[in-house]
Amino acid sequence: MQEQRERSEVAHLSKTEFAQRMAKDVQARSKGGPNLQARYLELAEQLAPEIVAECKEKVIEVWGKVEEELARRRREEAAAKEAADFGELRRRMRRRFAEREEASSFLPAKQPAAEDAEQSAQGEIAPTLVPVSPREPLLLNPGAPYDNAQKLITEYHWHSGQRVRTLQHYQRDFWKWDGTHWVQVDDDAARSDVWKQLDAADKIVKGGKRERFEPSPHHVNGTMDALRGATSLPKSTLMPGWFGPAPADDMQEMVACQNGILHLPTRRLFPHTPRFWSANVLEFGYNPKAKAPRFEQFLREVWPDDHEAQQSLLEMFGLCFTDITKYHQAFMLVGPPRGGRGTIGRLLHGLIGEENYVGTTLKALSEPFGLESFIGKKVVAFPDARLEGVHPRNLSTLAERLLTITGGDDMHVNRKNAKYWEGKLTARIVLFSNELLRMQDQSGALASRFIVWQCAKASLGERTST
Repeated sequence: MQEQRERSEVAHLSKTEFAQRMAKDVQARSKGGPNLQARYLELAEQLAPEIVAECKEKVIEVWGKVEEELARRRREEAAAKEAADFGELRRRMRRRFAEREEASSFLPAKQPAAEDAEQSAQGEIAPTLVPVSPREPLLLNPGAPYDNAQKLITEYHWHSGQRVRTLQHYQRDFWKWDGTHWVQVDDDAARSDVWKQLDAADKIVKGGKRERFEPSPHHVNGTMDALRGATSLPKSTLMPGWFGPAPADDMQEMVACQNGILHLPTRRLFPHTPRFWSANVLEFGYNPKAKAPRFEQFLREVWPDDHEAQQSLLEMFGLCFTDITKYHQAFMLVGPPRGGRGTIGRLLHGLIGEENYVGTTLKALSEPFGLESFIGKKVVAFPDARLEGVHPRNLSTLAERLLTITGGDDMHVNRKNAKYWEGKLTARIVLFSNELLRMQDQSGALASRFIVWQCAKASLGERTST
């Protein structure tokens, strides 16, 4: 009844009155209140038809800005806490070393003076160091590695607000949530964290006395195995995905931006959460009112009389932001030097972001480990694609791999010094070439997968205004 009354009241509001009503809740959100963006999007539907679209855009813009500001504050608070925790760890370690005659294997035998150590702790942040709480150390059992792993997960890898782990073991690798997306952790970094976590813990000895755990390689190896078992995800787990009830039917339509997780069909922006199982985040926030007049002008310069080419390239860029593979397409831009394709490639690289992009060659793709760098990427670009240098016996392998990737089929990816990775590669294939490439595929299936743009001609002796 209250909800119906609220909707009835909103239906008679003007744009200004609606904005004023929303401003109170936005201010409350900036102080830690609830995120009511979804509710205001629903209420906007009740306004006069001529202002619905504008008000919905305003809702997304305003709530997006406050979420971006909150995310910035969280990052600053996390950095400050990490620095403080690191200083606390240094002080605890010095106290422990004072109680022992032997020097630790992790720090020099000769410790810095207290004042120097304090100054060093204030200006030094170790990015892979797991924050150590100043409260009483964890009590672990040297003979129960799985129990220890569960305690470490609860202490270091648990998001109490979302009630979900922030550490997963997937496809034989550890993954950690960093606040906006999941990042792969190499084995050395994971082992380093376990060493530090065990070293910061205590154990019970005879007489019920607590003593430092003093981990050995045996303890670390056992804990690593236990963590793999306790955090393991099945190979069938799709990325992107969602842990628990999902807010949308198709996770490939969800894109992580700096200010939240954007649902493309509705333009709804969700707060960042470790429940969103994705390896990617864009390097900018979502802004429904953003414009790019200079880029639009550039497209008109490259294709002055071809609006379809301009529009389709914009659609390709938009598709590259997502993990959607259902269209089974790859892309090729062909043209002479200074024809615009280099500028387009650099812009695509900049928009997608360094972590989401990989540049390679067709020769590398045709070789045994050519697919390894594609895992977890949104775009695979071939800045100067050419078939010269590809061994003739690898031409069929090259065509087969391109067909499998664009077809969204399961793959077994050979990794150097590691076991095979299994799953679907969602990266978009984008080739840049001086001339149209002729792949070895008698069926014609591969050629049908490519959308090709012919870039404008430009003289080698003159520069385009890009």
